[in-house]
Amino acid sequence: MFLVMTVSVFIGVMLLAYIPDCVRRRSLIEVKNVTIIIPARNEARNIGRLLMSLQDQMYPHVEVLVMDDGSTDETAVIAKRMGANVISLPQLPSGWQGKAWGCWNGAKMAQGDILIFLDADTMLESEGIRHLIATYYECRATVLSVHPYHRMVRPYEFFSSFFHLLLFSALRAFHVFGNKQKAIGAFGQCLICNRGDYFKFGGHLAGKGELLENMTLAQRILQAGGKVACVSGRGAISMRMYPDGFKTFVEGWSKSFAKGASGTNPWLLLWIGLWMNGIVTSCLHLGEQSVFLFYMLFVAQVYWMLRRIGNFGIITALTYPLHVMVFLLVFALSCIKLFVHRNVSWKGRTISTKKE
Repeated sequence: MFLVMTVSVFIGVMLLAYIPDCVRRRSLIEVKNVTIIIPARNEARNIGRLLMSLQDQMYPHVEVLVMDDGSTDETAVIAKRMGANVISLPQLPSGWQGKAWGCWNGAKMAQGDILIFLDADTMLESEGIRHLIATYYECRATVLSVHPYHRMVRPYEFFSSFFHLLLFSALRAFHVFGNKQKAIGAFGQCLICNRGDYFKFGGHLAGKGELLENMTLAQRILQAGGKVACVSGRGAISMRMYPDGFKTFVEGWSKSFAKGASGTNPWLLLWIGLWMNGIVTSCLHLGEQSVFLFYMLFVAQVYWMLRRIGNFGIITALTYPLHVMVFLLVFALSCIKLFVHRNVSWKGRTISTKKE
């Protein structure tokens, strides 16, 4: 038991040793010939906040396209009122997922040389666009994938902690040797690339029917010899996920998490499993006095990891056993949806996970 937890502490440090962000850059550059593409379906609660954050950063030659995917709320009305170019998407074709459809059509209509794909629940920080563009050029990657800093308000939102930690670990971009290896996937909330490269590598057409279209796109680029860079958005871009209640939280995380785990590199999945094994072991033996030292080590480790990902505080770290329990329950639900029911529901649509 003690050996398992000792190894786990060491592996945890190795997995997330270094998480770079978008503001540790030497200089900002002029923003021009940029198109921001926002796929949106029933995002009335979020779209105004995102567009307001963009208004202060509307440099010359910056185009904003809101790709409205059949919203039944005020998404399109709010976006038009705030000056965005709102495009009503054609009916979703068979074999496509909504987000990929919106991104693909937005890219085809874009006038800019640089494409920035943003989820509607994100928000730009001060000078956020300039930080993102500067990071993209400095990384010299085909695609820059940015995980927005997660700003949480309601207590249940903080249960995202271990979902984020495992997602960061699975991309192989932040471990102790991360600067010597390529990332093997991408975050989906914010992607930046050159328009020519986007179509050269197939864009979102490559993942048109996938739940995790961002992962499919990244893997297609890597297989063709391109490069994917992953960073934290702290200081440049933030997000608030699932503000509508715990039910939406469960639906959101469960719709695709097991799918992501099933596609993770087996060796990397083994290391992540060994780390989680120690975490779970400490939770199961929490009442034993001899485990208290490991509990405190995991508290320190979880706090150190999460502070770079979102506004998680010491309370989240101290209560990590409860967060682990929520993670395992939602992950089990995700497995049931993926491997038993073979479908998930999101944004009023039922999405099949069966392979054609």
